[in-house]
Amino acid sequence: MSHKLIEEINKFSSFQYDETTKKVRNTKAENMANIEEFLEIAYILDNHHIRYEIGNNCNFTIIGKR
Repeated sequence: MSHKLIEEINKFSSFQYDETTKKVRNTKAENMANIEEFLEIAYILDNHHIRYEIGNNCNFTIIGKR
């Protein structure tokens, strides 16, 4: 992912991009996930044609570009 996109995602208070695992991690407990931020990140990834999977604790695993 581009540095601009990573910076955009890292601005959210409940999510952080981890470059080693290529995951956007939820930094809160699963039942405390910020749903608005979760949906905004999904929207950003979709608009940039980034393929991802949603895993445990509302984490995004980046697969690649479509």
